[in-house]
Amino acid sequence: MLEHELASIDTFFPGILVNVPDVPEPLIRHQLLLVLQDFCEHSCYWREPLADVFTIDGITSYFLEGPGNTDIVKVLEVKDAQGTDLTLRSGPLSGEQWWWQSQPGVLEVSTNIGGQFLKVSAAVKPAVGATKVSRRIIIDYRTAIEQGTLARLYNMPKKPWSEPHLYQLAQGQYISQRDQAARKAGRGFSTQPRRSQPKPRNFY
Repeated sequence: MLEHELASIDTFFPGILVNVPDVPEPLIRHQLLLVLQDFCEHSCYWREPLADVFTIDGITSYFLEGPGNTDIVKVLEVKDAQGTDLTLRSGPLSGEQWWWQSQPGVLEVSTNIGGQFLKVSAAVKPAVGATKVSRRIIIDYRTAIEQGTLARLYNMPKKPWSEPHLYQLAQGQYISQRDQAARKAGRGFSTQPRRSQPKPRNFY
């Protein structure tokens, strides 16, 4: 599990402002946060241990709360007191335990034996209005986040800073590095949808 400490998202501002000095700072901040959310959601690169869950006999569902000012992207693993991985059951979070809300979610585990602490880790992303992000992202993928933010700004129509050509370049760099982070995190990364549904064919 990666060790993460928080740092201000203002760290990204110099690398963005030098390219688009006329963009209002609140707009940059908004687009920057959207890029950080997208990066964390797709890569699962920012991981945090959640509070230990104390089990009760016969119970397999437990409420979970995430770290402050973050949203859960998905629960990555649950271990019992002996360090054994527990299977995550299908339930309100379904299979891989995806969780998009900032309010407490329900964790479904495969044990109904009480009296033990379960250690839970999850991939997280900054919540709406967050002012800090994992310092590890700043160190490892600062350029990616800056390019992603610039891409969103360049792609705004009818603005003095609109640059369709620069948008393509910045967006390509961002997507490439975001996917690299997902492969580095190594938790089932795929560019395909999680579940593909077959479409009926019309033979007439």
